[in-house]
Amino acid sequence: MKSQRNKQGITVPTFSEVTSVWFGPWTLTQSQEMALSGTTLAGTKVIFVYHNPALARLNRAQISGLEYEVVDLNIEEDPGPSSFDLITLRRVTARE
Repeated sequence: MKSQRNKQGITVPTFSEVTSVWFGPWTLTQSQEMALSGTTLAGTKVIFVYHNPALARLNRAQISGLEYEVVDLNIEEDPGPSSFDLITLRRVTARE
């Protein structure tokens, strides 16, 4: 996010692209979804991407024009050509 002035001259945070990656959905098992219900992670989505060190400082993501807050990063400890990272996202519905 970076600060930018809107038409009224008020500084507001706006989305700014740092990197672009290919991703895939990570499906939770039914028992994992049940374990998350009632917690702050309920209603989140998990995606996987090939390991990328730039993702360690990621705090927001944009997918198909929708904005998401990064809730958790599970980064591969031993990166290799077939390693990937899991990113847990929560949809941003209002400007936070």
